[in-house]
This record gives sequence, C-alpha cells and structure tokens, in this order.
Amino acid sequence: MAKVSTQRFLGCLERSKLLEPAVLQKLVAQVNKLSQASPQKEPSPEKIAEYLVSKNLLTRWQAEKLLEGRHKGFFLGKYKLLDHLGTGGMSSVYLAEHVLMKRRVAIKVLPHRRVGESSYLDRFYREAQAAAALKHPNIVMAHDFGEEDGTYYLVMEYVQGQDLQEMVKQQGPLAPEKAAHYIYQAALGLQHAHESGMVHRDVKPGNLLVDASDTVKVLDLGLARFTQEEGGEQASLTLEHNETVLGTADYLAPEQCLNSHQVDHRADIYSLGCTLYYLLSGRPPFNEGTMAQRMVQHVNQQPPDLLELRPELPLELVKLCRRMMAKQPEERPQSMQEVAELLLQFLQQAGVGSGSSGKLASVVPGSGIGSAPGGVRRRVVRKVRRAGAGAALGSDPQLGQTAQAPPGGGEPAEPLAETRTAAGEPSSLAPTVSLPGGSPEGEVAVSVSPASSGPSAAVPAESSGAEAPRVSAQEVLARRRRARRNQLIVLGVLVVVTLAAVGAAVGVLMYAS
Repeated sequence: MAKVSTQRFLGCLERSKLLEPAVLQKLVAQVNKLSQASPQKEPSPEKIAEYLVSKNLLTRWQAEKLLEGRHKGFFLGKYKLLDHLGTGGMSSVYLAEHVLMKRRVAIKVLPHRRVGESSYLDRFYREAQAAAALKHPNIVMAHDFGEEDGTYYLVMEYVQGQDLQEMVKQQGPLAPEKAAHYIYQAALGLQHAHESGMVHRDVKPGNLLVDASDTVKVLDLGLARFTQEEGGEQASLTLEHNETVLGTADYLAPEQCLNSHQVDHRADIYSLGCTLYYLLSGRPPFNEGTMAQRMVQHVNQQPPDLLELRPELPLELVKLCRRMMAKQPEERPQSMQEVAELLLQFLQQAGVGSGSSGKLASVVPGSGIGSAPGGVRRRVVRKVRRAGAGAALGSDPQLGQTAQAPPGGGEPAEPLAETRTAAGEPSSLAPTVSLPGGSPEGEVAVSVSPASSGPSAAVPAESSGAEAPRVSAQEVLARRRRARRNQLIVLGVLVVVTLAAVGAAVGVLMYAS
C-alpha cells in the first residue's frame, strides 16, 4: 500500500464526502493546530484513520481505501458502501447503508468489464427480475435495482450470518437433525420459486445463507430459468447466448450436465440432495477429477455410501438423500413440497419438532418449524399426520426400500423386483450396466443380481426353496433404454467440454497473435 501524507489523506477524505462537513471541518482544524504548533506533532494519516474508525465515523474498509489515496467509489445512488463482503465469478457484493433511512443492505455490483461480455448483463437483469418476483422468508429479498455511470447494481436484504459451505468447513459434518432442518427450510424457499415459474439451477451450500436465528435464505438467482414467459414460450439465457451447461459441477444434476436450458425443477431437487450429502459427509458427492470427470460421474456413477462415511446416520435420512440424487428425474421426489414433507416427517419422528410447538431449538438454537410460512407449514403437517407416524421416506431401490404409499395417499410405487435375505430384510435388485463392446452387436448388456445384504444368502420372501422373482422383459428393455440414454448424456458432456476447451485454446492463440 502506497503511503500517503497527512494532507493528502485529508484531501481524499474531503472529496470522498464520507464525513459531514461540520465534522470534517473540526477535524481539519485540530490537525492544522497541531501541525502549526510543531511539525513533529502532526498526526500521521494512519493515526487519524484509526481515530475516525474508533469513533464510528469511518469503517475499517473505508479507512483502508482512503489510506491508499482513493476517494471515489464509496457511494452508489442512495447508498453508502461500508465494507466489501466478497467477490464471485460474476459480481462483487458490498455491505451498504441507505443514506437517509440508515437501513443496512447488501449490494451486488456488476464490474464494468462484465457489462459488454456475453450474457453477464442479461443474467444480472434476470437475477433482479427473479428476486423481485419472490417474497418468502427463506429467500433473500430484493429491494432495488439501479445503474450509475455504467455501474449496474442490485440492492438486496442483508443477511448477517454464514453460508452452509463455510459452516461445514469450520464445524465439520453437521448433526443429521440440524442438516435436515436446514434442507427443509431451503426446500420451502425453492418450492416458492418453483411455484412462481423459476428453476434455480445453481443450488449448492454456498448459495444457502444461515442468519443469526438459524433461518436459511436461498440466494443467487443469477442462473434462474423462467419456465414460462408471456405467450407460454420457455425462456433460458443459456439458449439465447449459446451456453449449454451452467451451474456448479459438484452439485449438477445429470440432465443439466448435458443441457441446462432443458431442465425442470427436479434438477434443483438433485442439487439440494447433493447439498444434503455435503452437510452430512463434509464433502461433495464426487470430489475428485477434473470438472468434466465430475460431471460424467454425476451421470453414471453412485457416490460413496453415506453409511460408510458416517455409520451412525439415520437410515431414513440417507435413503431420502439417495432418492433426491437419483439419476433419473422421475425417480426423485417430484416436488420440493414433497421433499419438505418427508424432512418434516423425519424431524417429527426424531422427536425434534412437531408443528408450531416444535422443539428444534434443542438442535438449532433460536429456530423452529414455525419459521416456515403458516399456510405451508399447516398443509405439510396435515399431510404428514394423514400419512401416519410409521410411513417410510419413499422408495430407494439402491438401499432396498420397499415402495410405500405417498404421504398424501394414493397407490404405492411399483417396485422393480424384490428378494428378502435370510434375516427377512428386503434386498432390491440393482441393475449393472456395461457400455457397448461388452456384448454382441454393440448392445447394452443389463444384468440383474440381488444386492448383497451381509453374509446371509438372498432367499425368496415366501420360502427359501422357491424361485426368486423374475424381472419382466419389459423391465429389461426399459433398463436398456435408460442405459442408452446415460451413454448419450456422457458422450454429450464429453463433446461439450471438448468444444469448450478447443474454443478457449483458439481464443488464447488469437489473443497471443
């Protein structure tokens, strides 16, 4: 940092307009009086800055900028910038205060260099439009949007707290009830966004803020996709700007790896499942390899078993996490409302909370189920009560969960096939898919074998002497079709990543030449 003289510091302070004229005049008079008495007694700019910070006339960030000789960039419209909160790939975020109302807000600023780049400005507009359309206690609220001298900014609710990614980095994996409570709140906020016709497309721990009262706030709608525009046409910035894949690789749904502008709300359910996995394990589902390799893993591999990473985790919560992360969208819970119901049911069965008289404060101080919107909470509680205390968290073929009736009633899902171990535990049949080349004529070979459940050999549900249930030909064909689709997705991901790499290389060569 370049050292500035006392007089230059006072000049920057005057031009910055951070102090009231009367306060500044009094300060300058005191400094001049000391300087005239003895040049050696003239206070240093650092000492003056420290004094102003101690009197709450400047913030530490403002003082540091003034000591660097800067006097611009402290105001945006009606807001005075107080601190720099962080910088992401698309924008910077500042803590600010309304000049007249003295209300503290967070301001997201789009850098000048981004205004003319591709879809950055359009995406910034889209985030402002999306945030303005949503009003929910679990979504960060937008207050204003503006532009000043080519600087575009979005004024949002200031949430004093930390995001879930930082929380896990500092504290390690969370208690299952605490993790379930946070994901429950996020599901409520995202359900509201989905009902408003938006898909977030970038759900991850870093985009879920927890405030001082342990309320979760969903933020960063910069990648939000409006499912319906006027005239009924689907809209997506990814399509308009020829951007095929958007999102964060560690939390990307399989279908989003291939084409982001064709996904629906179930992609957010997958990403929220990956976020739950992170809260419970302290790591993303796939944390090794390049971005392209992680995307391929999301398409055709299962992550390490949570029960192997943390054997003490409740089986019901692990099953729900796996169901949310199912490769096929139709195998996941079909709405965030359903996810919230299942998580609330888990919390009630764990004795953490029930309805408006919940006991969540014992797990997360200052929080409670009652923090959810009243109408949503009452609807969830009624559905859970109808489902009964013993209802399961839904089917999970990989872990051997049998199909159960959904919380709201209706027909149970049809299990693919089921055997029972000698101990009487259900054990589902898991398909094993091999890529072309392992079978004649390039066919995708699908072999079905009972999943092991320990040293006991699998036996039929009725008796150990009967034949195990057979898989129908239709089911085998369906699995072949799904396997072919997975192959196409993998190939598509590889093609997209390769083209992006080639394009970047060409750009570098052109720039160098």
